[in-house]
Amino acid sequence: ESMVGFQQAMPRDAQAYVLLAGAHQARGRAARAVQILTDAQKRHDTPALRGALGLALVSVGRGAEALPHLEQAVKADPKQVQAARTLGELYLQRRDPARARTVADTLVRRDAKDPQAHLLLGRVHLAQASAAPAEASFRQALAIDPSLSAARIGLARVALQRKQPDAAVVHLRDALARDDRQIDTMLELASVLEALPGQEAEATRLYERAAAVASIDNIRPGLALMAHHLRAGRIAPAQEAVKALENKAPDHVSVLSARGRVALAAGDLPGARQALT
Repeated sequence: ESMVGFQQAMPRDAQAYVLLAGAHQARGRAARAVQILTDAQKRHDTPALRGALGLALVSVGRGAEALPHLEQAVKADPKQVQAARTLGELYLQRRDPARARTVADTLVRRDAKDPQAHLLLGRVHLAQASAAPAEASFRQALAIDPSLSAARIGLARVALQRKQPDAAVVHLRDALARDDRQIDTMLELASVLEALPGQEAEATRLYERAAAVASIDNIRPGLALMAHHLRAGRIAPAQEAVKALENKAPDHVSVLSARGRVALAAGDLPGARQALT
């Protein structure tokens, strides 16, 4: 309530809108955060608001809408580092490693001691099937920040690209030993183990643990758990996973899509149609 009052008292203060939206996101009200930032950006177009709006849109699965906001924010203010990182990741998701490489190179030049910049560059190299430079970038990130589990995940993906799943498991178990609540590591290890013979049960436990410890604004583990159960033909557990996701983010496009997938798998065509339209 105090933040609402601050925002009303200083309607032209972009940071007030950003903070107010952040408070809503922290409470799992991402759609409300998007609305606040959308309204604010229409009234006061600043790089900070555009960047925040782009990040909020990404958080609710609206990456295509986020892209122009992030591009304009970074172009207008190169100091929007988080917006630039997210922009690079979006380019990778859209299978545009050339543009992602431009963003990553710019971030590395801006601050060669930023481990996240080297991490993004490593991911770009992976997308371009360049295992050796990818490994070098991930190791550089770890040299700067040895606690960066995402870099160990990157090394695991390099190993997978080289057809070395056992080496990938070693990297991921090492990362999990350093932080046993690291959700991305759990999901990555579960994905690798799922493809190995005799490892289905451990993969399931990892997916379930990741979903259990995820914060209210993190739906990725729940989506991964649902997809894992569907791949194994387990409809009832997949339905339970979707129910948990709907409690977290009922309006998220990925959750609606997941509900439709599970309904289709269960033979519920009306339910699938309702979720997907």
